[in-house]
Amino acid sequence: SNETIAASAVVTNADSSGMLDATDAIQGALDVVAAQGGGTVFVPTGTYRVDGNLTLDYGVTLQGAGGSLDGTVLQAYAGRGDTNAAPFIEAVSSEIGLIGLCIVYPEQTPDTIQPYPPTIKTDGAATLRNLLLINSYYGIYCVHINASVLENIRGTVLKRGIFAPFSSEFSWMRDVHFSN
Repeated sequence: SNETIAASAVVTNADSSGMLDATDAIQGALDVVAAQGGGTVFVPTGTYRVDGNLTLDYGVTLQGAGGSLDGTVLQAYAGRGDTNAAPFIEAVSSEIGLIGLCIVYPEQTPDTIQPYPPTIKTDGAATLRNLLLINSYYGIYCVHINASVLENIRGTVLKRGIFAPFSSEFSWMRDVHFSN
């Protein structure tokens, strides 16, 4: 696209082939940006194996190069078989963003569907835009979906697409499509 991204940090020290674990490199960049009071961590085009979980603190956005298989792809491995495990990506505060990412569960197969914790968990204001979830078990869990924007989100979810049990303020949802 012709979108300009102003990033506070760019993940350049992670394997983009999907062969080696990139959890520490991505989380390290998220932590540096959080320590500076917030900003955007950009993950370039490629496939990134993430064996652990990612945490976003106040004011931090994780942005990729497009929510498609030819953009920034995060392969989720953590939490297989345990819906109570930590979410793949968790916002531990508000004012976070997830933009332009494709999240894939490579170990999920049609003949043996495995439960996983939520792919994304937020609590408070969040911007979730241009996301593709592939074979997510529990897609998005918004504890409080207040002052949030969910836009252009699509994919396959195998149990539940969006769960928002405690919402009391305005939010916007546009072009959100899930199938199983």
